[in-house]
Amino acid sequence: MKIDSSSPVSDSLTFIAIIDNIFSEAQSLAQSLVEFNFDAQAFSSFDVANIEIQQRTPDLVIIGQSAIDRLDEDAFALAERLYLQKIPCFLYLTHDDFYSRLRSVRSHFRKHYVKPLELTRVVNHVRTELKLDKSANSRVCIVDDQISVLNYLKSTLENEGLDVFATTNPIVLIKEMQSFEPDLFMFDINMPEVTGIELARIIRQFEHFSAVPIIFLSSDNSLDNKLEAIKGECDDLLPKNLPIEAIVLQVKSRIKRSLNIRRLTMQDSLTGLLNHKNIVSAALKAFNFSRQTQMSTSIMMIDLDNFKFVNDTYGHAAGDKVIVALSQLLKGRLSKTDKIGRYGGEEFMLVLKSDSHKQQLKFMNEIRESFSKLIFHHNQIQFNVSFSAGWAKCCDFQDFTQMCQAADSALYQAKKEGKNTICVG
Repeated sequence: MKIDSSSPVSDSLTFIAIIDNIFSEAQSLAQSLVEFNFDAQAFSSFDVANIEIQQRTPDLVIIGQSAIDRLDEDAFALAERLYLQKIPCFLYLTHDDFYSRLRSVRSHFRKHYVKPLELTRVVNHVRTELKLDKSANSRVCIVDDQISVLNYLKSTLENEGLDVFATTNPIVLIKEMQSFEPDLFMFDINMPEVTGIELARIIRQFEHFSAVPIIFLSSDNSLDNKLEAIKGECDDLLPKNLPIEAIVLQVKSRIKRSLNIRRLTMQDSLTGLLNHKNIVSAALKAFNFSRQTQMSTSIMMIDLDNFKFVNDTYGHAAGDKVIVALSQLLKGRLSKTDKIGRYGGEEFMLVLKSDSHKQQLKFMNEIRESFSKLIFHHNQIQFNVSFSAGWAKCCDFQDFTQMCQAADSALYQAKKEGKNTICVG
């Protein structure tokens, strides 16, 4: 027997096959994963699952053994076969012993769980294993007065998956960098009107870009030139005759290190979302940009319903699981252009940029309904949690503070109307 737990889905959704000899267990897990925007199918036997897998290749397979005390050889045979196809497998069992874990390692299972399953852990492991939380392409700004060098660097870095803004005019860079938000600057150190060092010092005057790496390119690789570059606020000086592969490697390495450091200072430690300071900063920036461009940007304030009851009844560890589950759901459903932050405690702030205002509200109501269906476990007790939200459109306000107050007031109204709803400010 098999069941497709998803509603009509896009081909781009991650396909997860779940096999358990107790079908209701597989079905329950599949239905929960669907709420996190996965295309999950439940199967009660390896024979049925094998037929489906041959017709449609899964991105990941989860195998459960709920009804037996010993491991089914079919589980290991399937895991080993999928390993050769580079398809990851997770395993969950009702019991825990050394030899079961050893056998699962030898059969190349990527994760080994003991029931009861903790849904937020499974979702986090799926997203990590399949690299689903990749951010948008890294962005590089290049300024060089030599058109041929500029175009060559631009095309090469774009072929490596980077977004590139390239110009010969430093004045244009200053105008465009606010909206482009580069992760790295690359300047020719010797330009006729404005030198790379002067341009770097101008960049460092902007607090927002004070920690963004700057690489200089130069035909002069002398020690004096390197020392001058270091004094000029740069992170590295590369000779223009350096092999292009080395330049690309240096660019990617600098961006990776910089982003890792920025994440540590920008993210909430529990959820991995933007922290209070940075989600408010992102919201203000989006508000100002929306006022200039007439984009359909909006702000939403979310608050978990009856969260004090959850903490008091089931403990703070259970409350943390609820917070993590909502953050995972939002990360899985929202666009990469949207911003998600933990505003404080059980409150979240969203900056919604994609689609129309009507679609934003419709989509967030779908997420709200999905979240309310999630089943949380504490000891032998199951419980659900919902959230309320207040929504405000940037285009309706001249002042950022007024818009935030409107979203807060709408959130208060949603609570007043019985919770588990979204009100418009």
